[in-house]
Amino acid sequence: MDIGAPTGHAASTPPAAKNEAPEARAPQPQMTPKEPGRATGPCPPPSDEAKRILKQALEMETKTTDPGPHRAIAEAVRMRLDALFQHGCHRRLDNEHLVEAVAQIAPDPKVFVELLDMKDYGELGIWSYYGDYQAGAVAHYRWNDGMVRTSMLVTGKRGDMDEQLLVLSGKVARLPSYPEPVLVLASTHPWISSCWRALRIRILAPSGDPIHPKTLLDKPLSGRWCEGMATEVKGDTVSFTYDGWAGVWSAAFIQRSYTLTYQYNADRVVERFGFPRSFENLPEDWLMREWSLSQEATAETARERLQSVHETLHRALMDHKKAHRSGSDSDYSKELFPISDTQRRIALHCAAGDARKPCKEWPKPVDFFIERRDGLWYVTDVVVRNK
Repeated sequence: MDIGAPTGHAASTPPAAKNEAPEARAPQPQMTPKEPGRATGPCPPPSDEAKRILKQALEMETKTTDPGPHRAIAEAVRMRLDALFQHGCHRRLDNEHLVEAVAQIAPDPKVFVELLDMKDYGELGIWSYYGDYQAGAVAHYRWNDGMVRTSMLVTGKRGDMDEQLLVLSGKVARLPSYPEPVLVLASTHPWISSCWRALRIRILAPSGDPIHPKTLLDKPLSGRWCEGMATEVKGDTVSFTYDGWAGVWSAAFIQRSYTLTYQYNADRVVERFGFPRSFENLPEDWLMREWSLSQEATAETARERLQSVHETLHRALMDHKKAHRSGSDSDYSKELFPISDTQRRIALHCAAGDARKPCKEWPKPVDFFIERRDGLWYVTDVVVRNK
């Protein structure tokens, strides 16, 4: 089934007569896309075809791990959305009532409402998620050329835990430098007995084939899915914030919040420094990431001077990480010293063994000086103490 096209076909244009010269042909009229309807009154009843497709798909959903049933469910939802848009009643439906109107195609609308989530982004289209803890599917629908079409469809596989799709965050966004709306998606495959799971973040764009969208970003992660994941879009920049394993200086014992940031630039997505939500974690993130990213969290006037400092300390931490894969008796700690409303000094320490001797990889305390500018904290200086 073609989920991106309407049922039926438009009448074909007859070929030109064999002897007709190209310059003699009448100019073809330019077709203006029909706008959604504006009829008053209640929404139209669901079509028998949409109800039939959905009923059959729901019956097959639990009998196979193939994504076919979820594609059919997405098509039935598209057909119902198209009917609502053609009529025009969609204009007075908020997201909750839009779900209720779509669910009328289900054998049991009350059950279907519990499995369906939708958000209308206006001219950017409609985001839809169908599923439960076993499997799910994300669809992006958009009015185009006189009808609602499926722009993108992302499915999982029921029964195969590594292939299941559990959405943690999903939204449709406009990146000013990209010509079409994109789908920002964070997901996992659930393991009910543990919050620690593989995560996946993606930025997808329409390709003309809904089930094979264009991939602008697809990155695997490891972290906690129970807390969910937050996504933020500002201009061409997309940020994902999630909980992962704590670093050596993190305040939490087993987890802390991390932010990964990406920017669409010159036809590709590039990673940027993800500023942590808590400024106390800035020195740790600044040290653990490559200089190509950490320089973005460094005051411009200090970048040239601090590059070599970063490289030395970054290498020391990487060596420590490799040498202590199975654990470490080193105790990393930090002290916070306020300087002003916008300035802080954070001292990083490391001691080893019962004698609390300085760590070999981190022999001396290091002072980080950070400053808040335009709502973000930047490293302005890093000083390695002599004793």
